[in-house]
Parts: sequence; C-alpha cells; structure tokens
Amino acid sequence: VLLFPEGSRTRDPDRHGVDPFHPAAFMLAERSRAPIHAYLFRYDASLLGKDEPPWRPPLAPVRLRVTRFADAPAPISEPRAQARAWQSAYRHALEAA
Repeated sequence: VLLFPEGSRTRDPDRHGVDPFHPAAFMLAERSRAPIHAYLFRYDASLLGKDEPPWRPPLAPVRLRVTRFADAPAPISEPRAQARAWQSAYRHALEAA
C-alpha cells in the first residue's frame, strides 16, 4: 500500500519542503505491524501542484528521481509523535539535498 503522510499534495515545496504529516499512515503501520519503507520523490519541474489541475500535462518533460529514505527516525508508538518525527526527518533530508 502506498500512502502519502501529508494527505495531499504539498502546497509550497520551495518554502516548507513538506506539509504537516498526518498520523493516520503511522497508525495503520503500527496496528498492522507493517514496516515503513520511505522514499523521497524529486522532480525537476512543477508536477501536479495544488494550483495545477491534474488534467493539464506539464509544459516540459519532467524527470522524476526516487530515492530510498535512509534516515528513518526511531519507532515511536504514538502516531502523532511518529508523524512529527518523520516530518522533521524529511525536512532535514530535503534541506541537506
């Protein structure tokens, strides 16, 4: 199952990196005892942003780079705290890139 912890597309990736993570994905992983495999998706052009309708294709070819997220935070049993920890780790990874 592929879940996006933001629950939607990022509003302003240049300013924030990621929107707040919601705890639902982490709650599902905990309850099902499923491991979390996290990835970073990076695009070289705007793609399906909040202000772009999904039926309008990008103006130029878009290159997508997907990398495994290696800096996973330590497991936390409370889903809200887990969401905050993952969001912080993702922001840190995006700032370092």
